Amino acid sequence: MEAHKKKWAELGLFDGRELFGFAVDMSSYLNLFGSEKETLKYLELSAEIRAKSRAYRKYPTGTNFWLWGGKQSMSVLASIYRRADYVLRTSSRIENHKIIRTLEVVKLPELKGEILKFEYSFKNGVPLMRLK
Repeated sequence: MEAHKKKWAELGLFDGRELFGFAVDMSSYLNLFGSEKETLKYLELSAEIRAKSRAYRKYPTGTNFWLWGGKQSMSVLASIYRRADYVLRTSSRIENHKIIRTLEVVKLPELKGEILKFEYSFKNGVPLMRLK
């Protein structure tokens, strides 16, 4: 996260932007983690990471958010789609003992309704992308 935010700052992508956040119903977390105890562990751990990580202290917060769609694919919520300049959707699955990761570019200022789909992997920490 810090590497992404550093690059965004270098490119001036924070300048003149309105930052916003969102709230998730607690039942979503409970469904995701299966119990109140596990949900609380996640919330405490993620808060600890955000409090200490340079990515969250040095750069503006609220510039990105993650929505978990559960086991089914999730459409982009209309209000988020309208307010965001960039909308990306990622997913991963295990197929033949390999992790298959996908990235969909749902919205860009330059994109006219087309969705770009990529499969990607990592080699020595570097993402390798292939148009799908």
